[in-house]
Amino acid sequence: GQAELVTLFLERGAPIDGRWTRSGSGWTLSPANGKAVEVAAKMLAKPAEPNATLECEYRSLSGVGTVGGNAPVVAAWKNLQFARDGSLRAAQGAGANAGNVATASSKTEAATYRLDGYRITITQADGRSETRLFYFFPDSDRAIGLGDSTLSKRR
Repeated sequence: GQAELVTLFLERGAPIDGRWTRSGSGWTLSPANGKAVEVAAKMLAKPAEPNATLECEYRSLSGVGTVGGNAPVVAAWKNLQFARDGSLRAAQGAGANAGNVATASSKTEAATYRLDGYRITITQADGRSETRLFYFFPDSDRAIGLGDSTLSKRR
């Protein structure tokens, strides 16, 4: 459906609201305000097969600051360890170093996951469940989109 098509456009900062129509092997997005945008087939995200499983770890790392500079270094990370049996181990943390003061925190949670097209449903150990956007990048499975995050496969 059109709601799923909105998830396919990977170009950062691109408009995603508007009318999507098939154009050759790709799509054309006609936003309510602005010029039509061509979305080539090579820019389309790949969905997961229904009930597919993964056997790998993905991670993201972000931060600000420079080592040796006058600004504090702040970093945040997220690791997701997917198992073929549908289990998921999620770890995340953050740290900061400002001269002689350093702080860090992290947490790890066990959950289960279920993939279905452009959706992943994650169920926590306490039974809470959430469904989020999920996709593979078009060129390989080396990167995935999960919600508003991009994660890279660990080697």
